[in-house]
Amino acid sequence: MLQPSHAIETCFPPQPQLPPHLGDLWETEVVPQLPADLDEQVHELKALQRTREIDRASDLLRALLARVLGRWSFRQLGCWAVILGVADISEAAWRKRVRLCGDWLHWLLTKLLAVFPKLHFILSFASRSFRLRCKRSNIGQCRMEGNL
Repeated sequence: MLQPSHAIETCFPPQPQLPPHLGDLWETEVVPQLPADLDEQVHELKALQRTREIDRASDLLRALLARVLGRWSFRQLGCWAVILGVADISEAAWRKRVRLCGDWLHWLLTKLLAVFPKLHFILSFASRSFRLRCKRSNIGQCRMEGNL
């Protein structure tokens, strides 16, 4: 059997599968609007206990929004996260992270409603069109029903 004379990783370094400009809107439009203590709170409220694969709280939030709005399974969420370079973790690891983030999401929503009072109007309007069924302790079972 032939042995390669060099490691494959040197020829093909790992990189996100999409061009970097696609994530720019998230970084420039959404992340600056988030509370400054987001990363501290995600650890304090135990939504992320160790940052092995998910580096920042904003990446976790991005994945949660993608899961709920896209109505994806955890396997689909894992594929999406790999393609965008957010994280490379299994569906079981995503399930665990989603299950643990209820208190952190409650804190974040409370903080955002205090800063952006118009957000309360938007959420109340959206709740007429959609019913978000979600137990605070088990956010992994969220479902959106309705039409735009």
